[in-house]
Amino acid sequence: MKIAFLAMTSLVAVISATCMGGGPIDVSGADDRFAENDLPGASAVLSTLQAEHPDSPEVMLRVALDQVLAGEWDAADATLADLEAKTGDESGEIRFRRAMVAVQAADNDRLDDIKTHGLASGLPMGKLFAAEVHLCDAEADDALELLKEVRGEPGAVGQTAEAYLALLESGSVYKSGLAEAGALWSVGLREVAVPTAEEMLKQLSDDEPMKAEQMLVWAGRAVTSGNPGAAATLLAEIEVIGAPENQGWRVQATRAMVFVADGQTAEAVAILQSLQEAAADGFVPYEGLMDARATAASLSTSPADARLLAGDVESVEAARGLFRAGATRVARDAAPSSSAFATFLENR
Repeated sequence: MKIAFLAMTSLVAVISATCMGGGPIDVSGADDRFAENDLPGASAVLSTLQAEHPDSPEVMLRVALDQVLAGEWDAADATLADLEAKTGDESGEIRFRRAMVAVQAADNDRLDDIKTHGLASGLPMGKLFAAEVHLCDAEADDALELLKEVRGEPGAVGQTAEAYLALLESGSVYKSGLAEAGALWSVGLREVAVPTAEEMLKQLSDDEPMKAEQMLVWAGRAVTSGNPGAAATLLAEIEVIGAPENQGWRVQATRAMVFVADGQTAEAVAILQSLQEAAADGFVPYEGLMDARATAASLSTSPADARLLAGDVESVEAARGLFRAGATRVARDAAPSSSAFATFLENR
């Protein structure tokens, strides 16, 4: 579970309350461009602001965000470390953002940074991050201690902690291994997470209630992370034990994605069109299918094929899938004119 670095409102409020240098700086020009996905425009505004207000916490925060979006992980962490030194970070929010930068980097060498900054933040999500690193390092006892601390938290943190605890306390070595795979996925080590999960799931009994659902989840993760072979294997296993209730359409949609990854676009389009007809009759959830079509389009290496896979629909999800496949012109047509993503595409 990865939290977007863009979710920075609470940190902005904390920093504004302790702002140095005579009061908050007007950073609305940068924020507006971030909201429009106009990253070059945001960078240009920030360059001017940084030159005029080099010690402004508001500016430094957004500079760090800009660096994250550019994949400049070391620079972003250095900016946040400087910001931490200048503000004191009594809330722990900045240390938490440093943990998030390390998560976004998806680098095995940064696992200790995730754990160190997550714990130092004192925040529930930071503790969850640290627990996940302990799981990656096969330190189950340390992970359990932290997970029990945050299991009662509301929302995604508490739910995720409970899910990990259910696996770790099940008494099954294979379920514990599945918890480790989930942690590896969460911190971005997907090339390791998928084969780990595949191996653990194969060992579970076919009458295990969660097996089919977890196989479907990991099949989707496998194909979107460049491992269609593992996805195909998991889907074949689902055929043997049966799909989760009311989830047969997801099995077919994931199979279509595997076909796309294997270069068999015609087969994928046929499956998606069949699902589209079922959605029109109310047998398949329309929004879920649109997400699946967008994902399938994003996996294509051909703009023309991506257009077929996305279908004739106007949505931000479809536009993003087309854009990732290189079909920028068609993506502009698919993006709703009122959306920020449409503005981003027009600015390219």
